[in-house]
Amino acid sequence: MNTQPSPVRPSTRLLRFVACLGVCLGLVTLSASAADANSGSITGSVSSVSTRNALQRATVSIPALNRTELTDSAGKFTFVNVPAGVQELAVSYGGFTDLRERVVVSAGQSASVDL
Repeated sequence: MNTQPSPVRPSTRLLRFVACLGVCLGLVTLSASAADANSGSITGSVSSVSTRNALQRATVSIPALNRTELTDSAGKFTFVNVPAGVQELAVSYGGFTDLRERVVVSAGQSASVDL
């Protein structure tokens, strides 16, 4: 009587690996979907108070999330996958004083703000 365990064939090992990989990828996808369901986006523009001209390359940030975007040539910016809730934006341009504005982000929605 043979008491040694039978060796695992390479094809069985490969099948186990592929099954484990599939489960892991499924969990990552599920986690990303859950994050998307609880987040939204913020779009907006930055312009000069005195001239109303768009401010290109102004810095817009969400300090609590350590995220920063620069405005484009039309003064526009976008943040995606922002957690739902109240978020504070900070805007700076050149040597000007920072402007701070609170924005309410709703899950699955896009909040719009002009600064």
